Parts: sequence; structure tokens; C-alpha cells
Amino acid sequence: MRGKQTGLFPGNEDKIGYWLTPPELMKTLEEEFHFTFDACPFPRPSGFDGLIEDWGSSTWCNPPLGKGSSISAWVNKALSEAKRGHQVVLVLPMPRWVRDLLRGGAEVRPLGAVPWMNPEGKRTSSDGGGHYPDTLFILKQGCGHYYNNKLADKVGGEKR
Repeated sequence: MRGKQTGLFPGNEDKIGYWLTPPELMKTLEEEFHFTFDACPFPRPSGFDGLIEDWGSSTWCNPPLGKGSSISAWVNKALSEAKRGHQVVLVLPMPRWVRDLLRGGAEVRPLGAVPWMNPEGKRTSSDGGGHYPDTLFILKQGCGHYYNNKLADKVGGEKR
């Protein structure tokens, strides 16, 4: 894989710090997905921009997040590459409560911006009153833990 991640980097020319994927997690993911491209390699080659490059047939993306970086930009690029027929494995932070709902077997339905109403019937702004779109999490009778936690257990992900 081109541009493998090799160490912790406190910052570079774009002033974004990198948190590198632990080797044991990377090994497990590599065995399953057989990556041909790293969209956010470390060290980042001069002039390399993972948001502009064409991604490989199987791409790993652990984007640098923080000041000056946008999760939306990486998500949009991943969606674009997937539409081109590429496999993309993207790691992003997730609030615990969302994780818990997903582990509980919740069905997820994005709603978009809901113009909520106050008790007098006045609607909020067209963006729903906030900058996050709304989502339904539906927990049906009998739903429970439906997915494999072996990967999280292997890298200690259950502690957070």
C-alpha cells in the first residue's frame, strides 16, 4: 500500500496533527480489506492531498481531524469514490450514544432538517434550528446486539 502510516506526527505544513492507526488494528483491517491506497498517509508526501487524488480500488481513510479539516469533505470524497466502484473503509469519531443505539440494533432513517415547532406552533428556521440534520433511531421489540464486536474487543475499543 502506498504511503503507509508509520508513526505519530505532531503536525506538518498544514498544521493538522495526525493520530495514527494502531498497528494491530491496521493489520486486522488490511487482512480483511486488502487496501491498495491510503487516502491520508503518514508521512504525507509533499503536495499530496487525499481529497483531490483518485483513490484506489480498496482505500483506507483515517483523516486528520481538527482545526482546518472537515469531516464532511472526507465523507463526500469517500461517497464519491464508492460511487466510482471503489471500496472505502473510513474511520470517524462517533458519539457513544449513537454507538449504543447501533449496537442495540436500531434502524436508522435520516430525516434531514426538520422545522420543529414550539408549543405556540411557531416553526424553527429551515435548518431545523441547528446545524445537524435530524435522524430517527428505531428500536423495535426484540432488537439487540446484532453485529460482530470482535474487532472492537481486539483493539480495546469497548473501554471508551
